[in-house]
Amino acid sequence: MKGKRFLCLLLATLLLFTLAPAKTEAETTVYFTAVNDQLLPDLSDGTMPFWSGGRLYVPYTAIAGTDLGLFYSRSRDKSTAVVYRQGSALTFDFAAGTVTDQNDRQYSGAAIVRGDVVFLPLDLLTQFFSLDYSYTRVTYGYLVRLKSDTVVLSDAKFIDAAAMSMEQRYNDYMKTHNGSNSTDTPPDNDRNLVCLTLRVTDESVSNTLLDTLVKENAKATFLFSEEQLSSLGDLLRRIVISGSAAALYWALKGLGKTVAVLCADPIPSRYDYMDIGLYTGQFTPGYTVAVDVAGIQLFGDSEAVQKYAQRVDLCIDHHTSNSGYASALLLDGEAAATAELLYDMFSEMGAPITPLVADCLYTGLSTDTGCFKFTNTTARTHIVAAKLMEAGANTVKLNSLLFESKSRSRLAIERLALESLEYSFGGRCATVYLTKEQIAETGADGTDLEGITSLPRMIEGVEVGITIRQQPTGSYKVSVRTVTGVDASAICAHLGGGGHKQAAGCELLGSLDNAKAALLTEVEKALCKES
Repeated sequence: MKGKRFLCLLLATLLLFTLAPAKTEAETTVYFTAVNDQLLPDLSDGTMPFWSGGRLYVPYTAIAGTDLGLFYSRSRDKSTAVVYRQGSALTFDFAAGTVTDQNDRQYSGAAIVRGDVVFLPLDLLTQFFSLDYSYTRVTYGYLVRLKSDTVVLSDAKFIDAAAMSMEQRYNDYMKTHNGSNSTDTPPDNDRNLVCLTLRVTDESVSNTLLDTLVKENAKATFLFSEEQLSSLGDLLRRIVISGSAAALYWALKGLGKTVAVLCADPIPSRYDYMDIGLYTGQFTPGYTVAVDVAGIQLFGDSEAVQKYAQRVDLCIDHHTSNSGYASALLLDGEAAATAELLYDMFSEMGAPITPLVADCLYTGLSTDTGCFKFTNTTARTHIVAAKLMEAGANTVKLNSLLFESKSRSRLAIERLALESLEYSFGGRCATVYLTKEQIAETGADGTDLEGITSLPRMIEGVEVGITIRQQPTGSYKVSVRTVTGVDASAICAHLGGGGHKQAAGCELLGSLDNAKAALLTEVEKALCKES
């Protein structure tokens, strides 16, 4: 069983990492920086990485003069800075607070200048330039490690090799430091950090995830929002998350645990059957679990959610693009949906799969596979669905509710989307777009918009379907759906997004015309590769 393989290493690893002593208010958070297999020498308040607005920032010195293959330059008047490599470049305008690439496409992630030191958003750098990074709890603080394809040592071996150097630099720093360097509290829950991607051989499970919660005498809060993984797009994510989070909620409730779900947005009434217990401050969470959330930036801007988004103890996910922001990661990239992974977990935990739990899991499973029509559907997916039916899932009712029922506002928004339909590249690409005014006019909510992303791709002969939705802030949320052979994730990756081979997304700034032009440029490249 796949769940056994993942749970075994997860639990074994979690049990090896002991709780760190509680910090005092005055204690400084120390961040070490490394590039590939080299620990950078500077450890000072003025150049230390920090968290701000839910993003991790690193000084320009982390890329300048290192072996990442990147180059950094700052204008003579110090108003802009450029990071570039082999024809790709990001320009940071400090006064305007903008980031643009060599084609004038805009990205979110303005630089921050402290004193005369420029700090850059790490997630944007690594995504744009196809690098990697890790964020790991170590003995004296945290290690931020940037990595290219030339890296040799694993994080564990590197930390072991650099332990004495970090100790010496920490001691020197503590003799002279004058306060905390960080504007935001780091994503730490007073526990050692381990980020796991588990791909192991068969092993029997000796413990369960619940054992870890019980061992720590922990309560649980589950975090999710509408704006989940850009790879799936729009409000389909809300259904997936609702199903998975609700299932985990009821499974742990069945085991006598104190549980609540925290969501950045109201849950549509059509999902009332899940009877999710929302978090309203009724207890102080001791353990935080994120379900199906690939990156910390996807939790949304809700203050209530952000309070816990940076302190996630465990993330349960099936997206290989997961950034590893949680202290521990249970990831099965072969699962069609997180709900499929949760079914395996519940079976091993001995959690009762009641008809209500089965309904919740089936919601996540069916919506994440397009009612079992998407290419991510496997034989294992159907087996899990069958077991959920045996457990009492009302599949007839759920299929009708989730896939056959449409509100009047949903029909209105579909009509407007189709009126905007444009074809490109001889009909191989179809694009629809919606303005924020049109969305407001129809009264469409998140649930009404969930199926829009599939519309252009459903047209005969279309290989790439693009849906562009203007957000209330003016930016454009883009969903890309493709046929087998055309890589949607590659299209979106070049625009600061990402996702799956056939389902991906990104967010673009600027005008609608510029957004469409940028998208079509990348689509043309992808279609040429496919041809």
